[in-house]
Amino acid sequence: MAGINAAKGLVAGLKSQEKAIETQMTRITKGMITTTKKVHRATTREEVHSLRSLVRAFAWYVADLTGQMRQHGIEPPAPPPRVDEYNRTGV
Repeated sequence: MAGINAAKGLVAGLKSQEKAIETQMTRITKGMITTTKKVHRATTREEVHSLRSLVRAFAWYVADLTGQMRQHGIEPPAPPPRVDEYNRTGV
């Protein structure tokens, strides 16, 4: 009987604290969302920076190869339309 009364007391205590528990759960959830967004933004920035560095390095390599081809009298093929558009517009 004492165990049942203890369980009933626990349930009643939880019910009386329901609003406070919900408020705390909401705070924790908002904190987790904020942290997740910060980590995602930081990761995305690092990935973009890494990709830009890779593209830049590859562009320099292609430019070097193009120069070597021209030095030996070989005309390199025209760039794909997307590259040509970027060279003209910067976008």
